[in-house]
Amino acid sequence: MAMAIGDLNHGLDKQLDSSLPLPQELLHLVNRTTFGPTQAELARASAIGFEGWVTEQINYQSLDDSAVEDAIRGALPTVAWTNQQLIADSRLDGRQFTALAELRAANYLRQIFSPRQLFEVMVDFWTNHFNIEQVDGPLRQFKTVDDREVIRRHALGRFVDLLKASARSPAMLYYLDNYANVTTGPNENYARELMELHTLGVDGGYTEDDVKAVARLLTGWTFSFGNVTEITFLFRSLNHDFGAKRALGQDYPAGVGEAEGDLLLERLAAHPSTAVFISRKLARRFVSDNPPQALVDRLAQTFLATQGDIKSVLRDLLLSAEFRAAADNKLKRPNEYIAGVVRVLGARLGNQFYRVLTEQLTELNHVPYNWPAPNGYPDVQGYWTNTSSVLSRWNFAFEVIEGRLAGACSLRHISNIVELEADHEFHSTRFSEVFRGSTRCDGDAAPRVWRQQGWSPRCAGGDFPARWHGRSQRRGAVCRCRLLPAPAHTRIAASRTGQHGGSRSRRVLRVASGNGAVVAGVPGRKTGDRACHRLQT
Repeated sequence: MAMAIGDLNHGLDKQLDSSLPLPQELLHLVNRTTFGPTQAELARASAIGFEGWVTEQINYQSLDDSAVEDAIRGALPTVAWTNQQLIADSRLDGRQFTALAELRAANYLRQIFSPRQLFEVMVDFWTNHFNIEQVDGPLRQFKTVDDREVIRRHALGRFVDLLKASARSPAMLYYLDNYANVTTGPNENYARELMELHTLGVDGGYTEDDVKAVARLLTGWTFSFGNVTEITFLFRSLNHDFGAKRALGQDYPAGVGEAEGDLLLERLAAHPSTAVFISRKLARRFVSDNPPQALVDRLAQTFLATQGDIKSVLRDLLLSAEFRAAADNKLKRPNEYIAGVVRVLGARLGNQFYRVLTEQLTELNHVPYNWPAPNGYPDVQGYWTNTSSVLSRWNFAFEVIEGRLAGACSLRHISNIVELEADHEFHSTRFSEVFRGSTRCDGDAAPRVWRQQGWSPRCAGGDFPARWHGRSQRRGAVCRCRLLPAPAHTRIAASRTGQHGGSRSRRVLRVASGNGAVVAGVPGRKTGDRACHRLQT
């Protein structure tokens, strides 16, 4: 069934192009639980099986990431500093943005190189869920500790512990103004977002009276500042409302201090609406923009039965039939795509990688910790699918493949590159025919090295000769080579005209934006050569 780009109402039974098969389950699993599967990860998943991979990634402590963390500590020291150290450092000339830049750089390195890929995916998920924009004042420094002590410490733990840590984080207290929430002038900002975005959801059953009561419950929750040895959570009893309160149908007696705030957070974490809200967001992240309600309900039951154990909910999700059938149902957001290009190509990062990746993500509107609203970056296809962003993705892949990101990244090896002997000039075809991609070439005509690897090609625009010599026998046909198995949620083909060797050439990038293979046909160093680069996007 055909589908317009940006349509958010697709279901598990819809596939854009039925002529292209879905990927094998293991490829789908590794692709969805990493920032782009590498050859080594696919081999590991094949060795231990579907459930074995899920178990290993969920129990992430067994995966040794010391090499990555040692490199980060050596090159990016502020990532391990305290709030007080970070604030003091920011007051030195030229150091105002150091913590911000080093945290973002550490984020890039962990997503690209850490063997704890599912853990990093969940760090990204909770970073969005408890979103804090990093660029405003002390948040440039506070977010570093929030990332380390809140998100990363509890990303695969219990939700209630994550919620309590976030509520006490100086970064969150400052971002949503609860540090200034006092009995003489209650501030409702955090109370509202706590229920709408962090726990119950906008339709979770709370009222305006509940917002006011929750704000009163959290008066006096602030952080130490001024002449102190460390900037950390502080309960100021003089600023707390000790009167009786009633929130979400439950009473809080008078005379209780900080403990009633903890009781509130525990009740919110155990609320059925919270279980549904968190389960739906997880299913949206891993399955589809509009996940099946039956799956959401089952995950919510697991959430409640395990008292919000994130590992248990995630295991049930990844082993569900709905997840196994969802290979065609998600578009990768820009940060996932950019990391995936680097990971799958095995690119070597140079000393300019931070600048280039940040510039690219700025262009794509997905710089880490930079979403200006408390709701976090969108996790639906419609927001990310437009002509400009898709073209930027293509250009980035070309630049990595062609080595035009000097000082940023270059191909480290060619194990994922298959060089093909091909006609240098590719003829154009109507865009509508390319977009449909309904025709395919005979797999038996594939180059020998493809067949040895078990790859099956698909081409839009007719057959191609077995050895790719000479011009296409069909004028107007453009081969779009594709290495399968690969899903096909958003299949877009584009041609770019340039000059190479004195003759007109076409460079073609086949994009399976959802989670499939990207095969970029680009001119080689000599006329008649063409390299196909297999990227998981």
